[in-house]
Amino acid sequence: MADNSANLSLPYIMPNQAQKHVTHNEAIRILDALVQLCVLSRSGSVPPEEPADGERHIVATGGEGIWTGWDGSVACFVDGAWARLVPRAGWLAWVRDEEGLLVWTGSAWIPAGAAMSGAGPVSEIQNAVRVGLGTQADAANPFSAKLNRALWTALAAEEGGTGSIVSALSKASEGVDAGFALQDGYSTRALLGLLGSDDFAIRVSPDGSTFYQGLAIDRSSGNVAIGAGPDANNRLLVSGGNALFTNEGSLNVAMSKGAAGDDLAFALQSGFATQALLGLLANNDFTIKVGAGYTPALVIDNAAGTVSHPQNAKFSAYASSDQHVPADSWVRAEYDQLRHNVGGHYDTATSTFTAPANGIYLFEANALYRSAGLAPSLLQLGFAVDGGTSYKDRRTRFPGSQLVDNETMVSVISQIELLAGESVSVEVRYSSQAGALAGGNATHFWGMQVA
Repeated sequence: MADNSANLSLPYIMPNQAQKHVTHNEAIRILDALVQLCVLSRSGSVPPEEPADGERHIVATGGEGIWTGWDGSVACFVDGAWARLVPRAGWLAWVRDEEGLLVWTGSAWIPAGAAMSGAGPVSEIQNAVRVGLGTQADAANPFSAKLNRALWTALAAEEGGTGSIVSALSKASEGVDAGFALQDGYSTRALLGLLGSDDFAIRVSPDGSTFYQGLAIDRSSGNVAIGAGPDANNRLLVSGGNALFTNEGSLNVAMSKGAAGDDLAFALQSGFATQALLGLLANNDFTIKVGAGYTPALVIDNAAGTVSHPQNAKFSAYASSDQHVPADSWVRAEYDQLRHNVGGHYDTATSTFTAPANGIYLFEANALYRSAGLAPSLLQLGFAVDGGTSYKDRRTRFPGSQLVDNETMVSVISQIELLAGESVSVEVRYSSQAGALAGGNATHFWGMQVA
């Protein structure tokens, strides 16, 4: 018969043993120490100076004093002395200062939920209230980890998995958060996730209390917003005072449309109402359109590079019949028929063009001379602004000796700066005797805004 029990090594009372109570009491002491085992701590390696009777500890690595060599053992203070109880695989101990249950694996104390079996790690840890990895978990943070690196790796197909790895954070409702908080000294500097809605967002903070929206992605469309909430109508929305694209070398920003008939444009808006469009609008010519009706203001031909201003004022008029001009007075030449009148700024009733806007305008006028049986000494043709006398640099003149009836064509061309509302007409004057200007599409007046 053995002297001690197989599991707890309790001393047996031997036949014919004297002082049997000594052996019995020793067994009771061991049972008292081990049954419902609860230790104060497992972090100490030095025996306390004034331990209470019955006090128990799991000795930490590097035991000192009487605890030397007791690493991992249960030290029990009883009858004024420390007793060593060497654990066996499967022993359980509640650690009071950690509020956790440990199990001895045969080489180490580990949390009971992660106990080692003969086949390796236990597959489940269920309903754990708190888990602290390298630190203490608390009610506010029931899972806490203090570490420098963490690795999550996928379970491969040959190991019974799929090879994929997905971490899920599921919130209770749309109005609450599911996200990650990135902190500096426990003060949040960035948040990312589903923050108060089901749209993905990134927010940043300088102080942990004031947050600014950096980026958001609409959950329904995938549309992206920077500095604002996402908009279901815009694939990318940027809200802010300035935007900068920069590079140390070349910088190319490309936008490509599907086909020539599609639009590729910038819309310039005021209060979200478009006031101008510029880009490749409905074809591959570069175009600028303005106003609520998207009126074409400038077109650059894609093939030739030529520039046109479709809405710039331009007109061409001619005289339908001969006009008699008296001698020695300036008379307005009549051009009463139109070939074109873009913008409607030429009045055939008065033979006058009125400038729609401040700018530089180019004009040309010509007249076919008819003597009407007379012989004037001079023919003058010029441009008058607001009905005044034409400046000399806006006139042309032919002496009577050079005028040939129904053959001499007199022309004048001039570039004139006008204010909006100022008008231009053609003035003609014969000297000494009267004359006429030929009609029948032989006398012309045209003009256009050039700048």
